[in-house]
Amino acid sequence: MSDQATLMTGTEVYDALMEDIESELTSENVKKLDQKYRDESIIERTARMQKYERAFALYEKRKVKYLNAFHNGVTEYKRDMRERSEEEDRAKEAAMMTALEQSLSS
Repeated sequence: MSDQATLMTGTEVYDALMEDIESELTSENVKKLDQKYRDESIIERTARMQKYERAFALYEKRKVKYLNAFHNGVTEYKRDMRERSEEEDRAKEAAMMTALEQSLSS
Protein backbone atom coordinates (compact mmCIF):
# COMPACT_ATOMS: atom_id res chain seq x y z
CA MET A 1 0.00 0.00 0.00
CA SER A 2 1.23 3.47 -0.85
CA ASP A 3 2.16 6.02 1.79
CA GLN A 4 0.04 8.58 -0.04
CA ALA A 5 -3.68 8.30 -0.56
CA THR A 6 -5.11 9.50 -3.85
CA LEU A 7 -6.68 12.86 -3.16
CA MET A 8 -8.38 15.39 -5.36
CA THR A 9 -5.99 18.05 -6.59
CA GLY A 10 -6.49 21.67 -5.62
CA THR A 11 -7.82 22.35 -9.11
CA GLU A 12 -10.31 19.48 -8.85
CA VAL A 13 -11.59 20.70 -5.49
CA TYR A 14 -11.80 24.29 -6.76
CA ASP A 15 -13.68 23.23 -9.89
CA ALA A 16 -16.05 20.94 -7.99
CA LEU A 17 -17.00 23.76 -5.62
CA MET A 18 -17.00 26.59 -8.15
CA GLU A 19 -19.04 24.70 -10.77
CA ASP A 20 -22.15 25.03 -8.62
CA ILE A 21 -21.48 28.67 -7.80
CA GLU A 22 -20.32 30.26 -11.06
CA SER A 23 -19.35 27.88 -13.85
CA GLU A 24 -17.58 30.66 -15.78
CA LEU A 25 -14.93 30.71 -13.07
CA THR A 26 -13.91 27.05 -13.30
CA SER A 27 -10.31 26.44 -14.35
CA GLU A 28 -11.20 25.60 -17.95
CA ASN A 29 -13.90 28.21 -18.49
CA VAL A 30 -11.93 31.14 -17.08
CA LYS A 31 -9.53 30.79 -20.03
CA LYS A 32 -12.39 31.67 -22.39
CA LEU A 33 -13.64 34.80 -20.65
CA ASP A 34 -11.56 37.37 -22.53
CA GLN A 35 -12.89 36.09 -25.84
CA LYS A 36 -16.45 35.68 -24.59
CA TYR A 37 -16.65 39.21 -23.17
CA ARG A 38 -14.37 41.09 -25.56
CA ASP A 39 -17.15 43.48 -26.59
CA GLU A 40 -18.77 44.16 -23.24
CA SER A 41 -19.19 47.69 -21.97
CA ILE A 42 -17.54 49.09 -18.85
CA ILE A 43 -20.88 48.90 -17.05
CA GLU A 44 -21.36 45.27 -18.04
CA ARG A 45 -17.79 44.44 -17.01
CA THR A 46 -18.26 46.12 -13.65
CA ALA A 47 -21.45 44.15 -13.03
CA ARG A 48 -19.73 40.92 -14.06
CA MET A 49 -16.78 41.60 -11.76
CA GLN A 50 -19.18 42.24 -8.87
CA LYS A 51 -20.92 38.95 -9.65
CA TYR A 52 -17.52 37.21 -9.64
CA GLU A 53 -16.60 38.81 -6.30
CA ARG A 54 -19.80 37.40 -4.79
CA ALA A 55 -18.99 34.03 -6.34
CA PHE A 56 -15.49 34.00 -4.82
CA ALA A 57 -16.88 34.98 -1.41
CA LEU A 58 -19.35 32.10 -1.55
CA TYR A 59 -16.57 29.80 -2.79
CA GLU A 60 -14.48 30.66 0.27
CA LYS A 61 -17.34 29.79 2.60
CA ARG A 62 -17.98 26.48 0.84
CA LYS A 63 -14.26 25.68 0.74
CA VAL A 64 -13.98 26.13 4.51
CA LYS A 65 -17.06 23.97 5.02
CA TYR A 66 -15.68 21.30 2.67
CA LEU A 67 -12.23 21.26 4.28
CA ASN A 68 -13.72 21.10 7.78
CA ALA A 69 -15.97 18.21 6.76
CA PHE A 70 -13.01 16.44 5.15
CA HIS A 71 -10.84 16.93 8.23
CA ASN A 72 -13.61 15.81 10.56
CA GLY A 73 -14.31 12.75 8.42
CA VAL A 74 -10.66 11.71 8.38
CA THR A 75 -10.31 12.30 12.11
CA GLU A 76 -13.46 10.31 12.85
CA TYR A 77 -12.33 7.44 10.63
CA LYS A 78 -8.94 7.33 12.37
CA ARG A 79 -10.65 7.27 15.76
CA ASP A 80 -12.96 4.46 14.63
CA MET A 81 -10.05 2.43 13.28
CA ARG A 82 -8.08 2.91 16.49
CA GLU A 83 -11.08 1.82 18.57
CA ARG A 84 -11.59 -1.22 16.36
CA SER A 85 -7.92 -2.14 16.66
CA GLU A 86 -8.01 -1.77 20.43
CA GLU A 87 -11.17 -3.90 20.64
CA GLU A 88 -9.51 -6.60 18.55
CA ASP A 89 -6.43 -6.51 20.79
CA ARG A 90 -8.59 -6.81 23.90
CA ALA A 91 -10.46 -9.76 22.38
CA LYS A 92 -7.16 -11.50 21.52
CA GLU A 93 -5.81 -10.88 25.01
CA ALA A 94 -9.00 -12.20 26.59
CA ALA A 95 -8.82 -15.33 24.42
CA MET A 96 -5.17 -15.86 25.38
CA MET A 97 -5.96 -15.41 29.06
CA THR A 98 -8.85 -17.88 28.81
CA ALA A 99 -6.62 -20.40 27.07
CA LEU A 100 -3.89 -19.87 29.68
CA GLU A 101 -6.35 -20.26 32.57
CA GLN A 102 -7.72 -23.45 31.01
CA SER A 103 -4.25 -24.90 30.52
CA LEU A 104 -3.33 -24.11 34.13
CA SER A 105 -6.50 -25.66 35.49
CA SER A 106 -6.01 -28.88 33.50
